[in-house]
Amino acid sequence: MKLITVHIPEAYLDAINQLIAADAYPNRSEAIRVAIRDLLKNELGGFIKYSQERSAKIPNLMEE
Repeated sequence: MKLITVHIPEAYLDAINQLIAADAYPNRSEAIRVAIRDLLKNELGGFIKYSQERSAKIPNLMEE
């Protein structure tokens, strides 16, 4: 995994902290990873399926 730095609104951070306090996620990193994975599935899902049918080297996020 790569380490990146992001700036997010304080309201987003507060919401993530609430999810962690409710034991929905073990930590901020995991909550953000899941959010990014879900975004990519929703936004790129059709594109990924199309590209994989054409043998493009794009990771299959649909399996996670």
